Amino acid sequence: MSKTSVFTTITPLPAGVTRQSVIDTYHNHTEMIELNPLVIERFRCKPPSYAPSEEFYSTWYTIKGTSWPIRTRNPPERPV
Repeated sequence: MSKTSVFTTITPLPAGVTRQSVIDTYHNHTEMIELNPLVIERFRCKPPSYAPSEEFYSTWYTIKGTSWPIRTRNPPERPV
């Protein structure tokens, strides 16, 4: 029989950092890419030919890392 394990870690926010500023950072796709210490460079690129039609008009990036190039998309802004 399988056993399920759950691991949780809680990191308190430093003084002066609000929950909202953390959420805003998580929602900022470009900032999350740049915060990754393995990312060396990122630049915009055209969507790949296999991009689904609903994602075609998103902003696409090529990301150069220490040992891996990847493609990612930045979803279009949604009205609040």
